Amino acid sequence: MFFERHGGGERAILVHLEVQDPEAHEDPQEFQELAVSAGAETVAFFNVP
Repeated sequence: MFFERHGGGERAILVHLEVQDPEAHEDPQEFQELAVSAGAETVAFFNVP
């Protein structure tokens, strides 16, 4: 089964929340790369501790 993917062109404001869980490894750069790979243009990025 196939589905159509959106052609991109979306703009996004990314908000990355840092959690206090010592086992959680979250990379803000990876978060941005995921948005880009989905076709989003990042217009702002906020990293909230």
